[in-house]
Amino acid sequence: VNEIRAGDVVTVEIGLRSDMPLDNVVVCDLLPGGLEPQLGNGEQIPWYVDHVERREDRMLFFVSTDRNMRLVTYRARATTAGTFSVPVVHAEAMYQPDMEASIAGGKLHIVKR
Repeated sequence: VNEIRAGDVVTVEIGLRSDMPLDNVVVCDLLPGGLEPQLGNGEQIPWYVDHVERREDRMLFFVSTDRNMRLVTYRARATTAGTFSVPVVHAEAMYQPDMEASIAGGKLHIVKR
């Protein structure tokens, strides 16, 4: 999705996997301007997610991963109309910093209601 309307709530989904089992992986998703993370109500956290941190400008997921696809999701609300850069999503094994990956960002257009 690259265009949404102000006031919309979107579900952000990030998938990750690795060639070998890794623990203590942090996934950092910086939010584009115009989006704010929503507080979850009774969200189910998958067993492979050890901890989640919601911050004003980013979501942090602390996970374990392996060859199987792991999904982390959260909801965000479009608050401001405009065109915003979507930053890269970055994952890194905290105690093996040479094990890291990023996926490309992009553009997000938020239109007035």
